Amino acid sequence: SKPAVVTEPAIDAKTCLALSKSMEKINDSSKIEAVYAIQKRLKNCLPTANNSEVLSFLTDYQAIYGRFLTINQTIEDENFYTVMSMADEGKQVPEPLLKTLNPRLQYLIRLVEDDADVRVIYLGEGYYEFTHDLQAMVDIFIPYLRQDQKAFIERLAMDNQDILWNDGGIAISFAEVIERAQFWEDYLARYPKGYAHQDAKHLFEVYRYLLLFGSENTQWTDDSIHEFLDPEYRSLILKLARRPNSVLARDAQ
Repeated sequence: SKPAVVTEPAIDAKTCLALSKSMEKINDSSKIEAVYAIQKRLKNCLPTANNSEVLSFLTDYQAIYGRFLTINQTIEDENFYTVMSMADEGKQVPEPLLKTLNPRLQYLIRLVEDDADVRVIYLGEGYYEFTHDLQAMVDIFIPYLRQDQKAFIERLAMDNQDILWNDGGIAISFAEVIERAQFWEDYLARYPKGYAHQDAKHLFEVYRYLLLFGSENTQWTDDSIHEFLDPEYRSLILKLARRPNSVLARDAQ
């Protein structure tokens, strides 16, 4: 006799139609288990969704975390910055210290310590916030996206894991600024009608500007623009100048 074939139970179409509504219910009093339940349903529904539905689910999913990680910090939370800075550095927060924060903050800090798809990010100038694992989000959606969407979203997830600005300075290296500018120049050339074309164009112009002019507290050259402040900058610019068919190469020249 033939071996029995075990099949996954077919996902109910109604469940997928109701998924956006379920996502909308998640807010700053929800528990992480509710988010994990959504992830599970997404993994079942995405294979049957068309492209515009996938993109719509992606927008809804990002909004979930926006609400889930909204924090209400009060005057009573006097140790907020101490606790956030410890969580950012991967240190365990002692119970008595944690108890000085409001219950929601305590809950989110525990999630960070348990590696539960939530982490603390330092925004510069003494500000902290909670964020989610963008790579985990990408892994859920990537198999169901077009190539241009995939490239765009994967790149943003990678670049947004950490901050770009810190106290009027650029928080990434000169080499990284060049690399990002090149990526967006290539993206625009490869996908002239690609996903989020205007956003890609804007990102290209931002990195192109930073490459040429630095920022208030980050300069690549001295004030008279005769010398690069680091010999490595010079060699990177010379290399960039040899890039074929490139606006950036003309800038570098």
